[in-house]
Amino acid sequence: MRGRGFTLSEVLMASTILSIAVAGLLMVFLKTILLNQSSRELSTATSHVQFALEEIRNLDFANVTSQTWNNATIASTGMTPLTNETIVIAVSGTDVLNINSTVNWFDTGSRRDRSISIETIIVE
Repeated sequence: MRGRGFTLSEVLMASTILSIAVAGLLMVFLKTILLNQSSRELSTATSHVQFALEEIRNLDFANVTSQTWNNATIASTGMTPLTNETIVIAVSGTDVLNINSTVNWFDTGSRRDRSISIETIIVE
């Protein structure tokens, strides 16, 4: 008389299928964490460049010049800099100033260099 239950091969097959399904879910979970980190860093970089543009906007028109902010400059404003973050503010023009602000940083989520640029105009 045959006993109730599963054979060893059935248990091994079920374990293999379950392991593959769990591994797939784990990969999705890990990718979601990395994308969340990248999104957080992009939001932080955007707020840093907006802060830098506000600092430029608060200057007298004659004192607006090109600038480069490094990690120490960013930290001195009370913000927490991203990995290898720099903010480059390029100013061109005389009566109408074209301002191009670029933030560069190393994205720890995607493990690559990233940058965003924001342009604006200041009129005397």
